[in-house]
Amino acid sequence: MLIFALDMTKIEYNLDHVDYKILRLMQDNARINNADIARETQYGPFCDIRAC
Repeated sequence: MLIFALDMTKIEYNLDHVDYKILRLMQDNARINNADIARETQYGPFCDIRAC
């Protein structure tokens, strides 16, 4: 679990193994695209937040 404190407000994130894998991929290559992330995680492509 990741916890961030912003302006004295506590925000908690519950991440699973897929989330951690995506974070590792993005840390290794910040320019990785959604199709490559989907291929590496064996999940379908992620939708663009503007389109969801």
